[in-house]
Amino acid sequence: MNNSLLWVDLGLKRTLIGLMAAIVLVVCWQVLSRFVLGEPSSMTEEIARCLLLWIGMLGAAFAYRTGQHLGLDIV
Repeated sequence: MNNSLLWVDLGLKRTLIGLMAAIVLVVCWQVLSRFVLGEPSSMTEEIARCLLLWIGMLGAAFAYRTGQHLGLDIV
């Protein structure tokens, strides 16, 4: 059981790293297309919003699992 939880933690950590890299790239492309090219990309705002929601949900689960979630400690 302990070994499987380590694999879940590792997978969640890698997923969060990938999502963070994706949101950085999407927002950078949005800024570049808006200010350099003059025509903002239409989908990047929605993609960034969706990625931010998933990062928030999965990040809270990972923080709670590792004992670093501050909001639940106060309650």
